[in-house]
Amino acid sequence: MLKAAKKNRVLRIPDEKAAEYKKLGYTITDMAGKVIYEPEDTAKKASVLAAENADLQEKLHEAAEYAENGDKKIAALETENTELKNRVSELENLLEEAETSAGADDEKIVALETENAELKAKIKELETAAKSAAKKTANK
Repeated sequence: MLKAAKKNRVLRIPDEKAAEYKKLGYTITDMAGKVIYEPEDTAKKASVLAAENADLQEKLHEAAEYAENGDKKIAALETENTELKNRVSELENLLEEAETSAGADDEKIVALETENAELKAKIKELETAAKSAAKKTANK
C-alpha cells in the first residue's frame, strides 16, 4: 500500500495504481511517509529555465562582442607586424651597406697609414740629406 497526496488530499492506493497517480501529478509516499515520487513543479522549473536562458543569452552576447574585438585586435597586430618586418628589412639593408662601407674604409685607412709611413721615412731621409749638405757647406 502507498499514499498519494495532492494539495490537501491524501489517498491510500495499491502499489499497482502508483503510475496512474503519478501521471495525475500526485506525490507518492510509502506508508511511513518516505517520498517515492514527487512531481516536478513546472512553473518553478520554467522560471529557473527562463533565468538560465537569460544568463546564457547575456554570455553569448559577451562572447560575440569579445570575438569581434579579438578580430579587430588581430587585424591591428598583423598590420603592426607587417610594418615591423618592413622596418627590420630596411635596417638590415642599412647595416649591410654600413658594413660594406666600413670594409672599404678599413682598406683606405691601411693604404693611408702605409703612405704616411713612407712619407715619414722620405722626410727623415730628406732631413738627413739636408743636414749632411748643411755640414758640407759649413765646412768649406
